[in-house]
Amino acid sequence: MTRPLLTGRLAKWALILMEFDITYTPQKAIKGQALADFLAAHPLPDESPLRCDLPDEETLAIEERKQCWQMYFDGASLIQLAIRPKIPQVRAGIGLIFISPDGGILRYSLSLSRPCTKNEAEYEALIAGLELAVSMGVQSLHIYGDSQLIINQVEGSFKTHKQELLQYNQRVIELLKQIPDVKLERVSKSINGKADSLAKLAKELADPDQEEIQVTIPNRRVLSSCFDEELENKKLRKEEILTVVEDDWREPFIKYLKSYDQLLLRCLSKEESEEVMHEVHSGVCGAHQSGPKMRLKIKHIGYYWPSMINDAYKMQDSANYAKPMGISFINTPILLHPTISSWPFEMWGTDVIGPIEPPSSRGHRFILAATDYFSRANGLAEAFNKTLSKLLKKAVSKSQRDWHERLPEVLWAYRTTYRTPTQSTPYSLVFGTEVVLPLEAQIPSLRIALQNELTNEDRVRLRLDELDALDERRLEAQQNLKAYKARMARAYNKMARIRTFEKGEMVWVLRRPIITNKHAGGKFKSNWEGPYIIEVVY
Repeated sequence: MTRPLLTGRLAKWALILMEFDITYTPQKAIKGQALADFLAAHPLPDESPLRCDLPDEETLAIEERKQCWQMYFDGASLIQLAIRPKIPQVRAGIGLIFISPDGGILRYSLSLSRPCTKNEAEYEALIAGLELAVSMGVQSLHIYGDSQLIINQVEGSFKTHKQELLQYNQRVIELLKQIPDVKLERVSKSINGKADSLAKLAKELADPDQEEIQVTIPNRRVLSSCFDEELENKKLRKEEILTVVEDDWREPFIKYLKSYDQLLLRCLSKEESEEVMHEVHSGVCGAHQSGPKMRLKIKHIGYYWPSMINDAYKMQDSANYAKPMGISFINTPILLHPTISSWPFEMWGTDVIGPIEPPSSRGHRFILAATDYFSRANGLAEAFNKTLSKLLKKAVSKSQRDWHERLPEVLWAYRTTYRTPTQSTPYSLVFGTEVVLPLEAQIPSLRIALQNELTNEDRVRLRLDELDALDERRLEAQQNLKAYKARMARAYNKMARIRTFEKGEMVWVLRRPIITNKHAGGKFKSNWEGPYIIEVVY
């Protein structure tokens, strides 16, 4: 019927069926009906167990795992002969350790008020532990002890002949009946060492004279050690009490540490400290710094961990792109006279040099010059270019052809670096606040944590206050710069050697070759020329 050309009988049928709207639909396989027919033909018996092979089948019963507790017990007894009078004194104590199903640990160390033997102390420990388990409502308990006699007597393997121990045995059996699931097992003394230590502690603290003893157990919070490998090599036991839990009221006390300058520093873990050092050393948080300077930079941002100094030195030693940037100094014959601008960001526009002596050939005594502005005439720009060149040397690749790509990173590092002369960063002198570094967004510092709690109105008000205090910040930077230049001039003038010359004196002149690292002439040739006679002194 679907052929493009129909002939014969098929053509007649097609003409007859054209007046009807007939659509052919093939019959699909009835899989669900086949399964229903199979189940009807093979019914399951009533006593057949429930199977969970089908995912859509509802679960009619859930088996609950039993919450099993563990208990370790031990007793200790000591007979000591007193000096006056010579009457033996017996001290005894018991130790108990409970381990909950979720891993919680309960420790008990109890001193016995009456004298007893070692076996009686073991029974006292077992009875005290069972009474505590019954009071806590424990339904499943595994008991561990290192006394073979006590375990076998309770299980019935050994008979109890002594009348003193028989009463203890009966009391233990009565308590065992109150717990549905109980299992006793003997373990070695090494496994039961913690309970034995608690028993010995209670024994030593036991006082036959019934005098009260006050015991203080201090808890000291410690930070996680950064020397895990060293501790593992020495096989030392390390306990970390510092555990941060979500919605924990102790988090502000654990996370921040107050330094000696009364700054709250964010305490970092080992992984966070490595990330911070990598960011600071790479130049993202300021200019590339050495070990001590990097530690001060991290502290200035607001972070702290115990081994900051050693980790900073290790990071400096492991850097594979360190380059020698030494500067050579020579003694100068003149003193240093620093010049301070009257206000930040101001520059000299006019320089008065006074009359010229002697006058020119035409009798002129003053000079008037006007030149176009270019960077070489700007001393501040020339000084900054030297600093920029030093920073680029540490950031460019080996070929040094990508300096233009590294320029924005170097400028960002310079503007966000704390400068000693001004006691601030260039960024803060322009905008009135410290820059928010990318590292502070990853690991929030105290400043970021406080700002996140502010509303938009509070942020606007805080920003306006910072802009109002910008002039004061710049004045403080100017005073710091003036004091720094005074200290620099004082240190510079200590190395200066003042030389005065008069007309008619004889002097020697230092021979300076064109290439400074090569000597002019032979090795034994003198470095001085002369003598010369001074004709004119300026």
